[in-house]
Amino acid sequence: MARGRIFKRQGGYGYRVDLGPDPSTGRRRQEHRQGFRTKREVEAALDERLNSLRAGDSILLSAVRLEEFLGEWLLGIYLDEEKVKRSPPVFG
Repeated sequence: MARGRIFKRQGGYGYRVDLGPDPSTGRRRQEHRQGFRTKREVEAALDERLNSLRAGDSILLSAVRLEEFLGEWLLGIYLDEEKVKRSPPVFG
């Protein structure tokens, strides 16, 4: 389960959330956010982030490299274009 910690920096506050180990590498994952003006702001943001993680509504950063993502994305576009080329023309 994710846990969070609030810290104070020069002129503001931030939080750090421990996301647990990365399933593929086993390394620790953390998420940092800062730039909040008040402690109340950072507490609200941290609560919202922890709730979204617990509910599963949030997408965690993936270990997929940009090269892999773009390759899959471009392949999808290419396959969609091939379907369009093979479909019969529609005249209205």
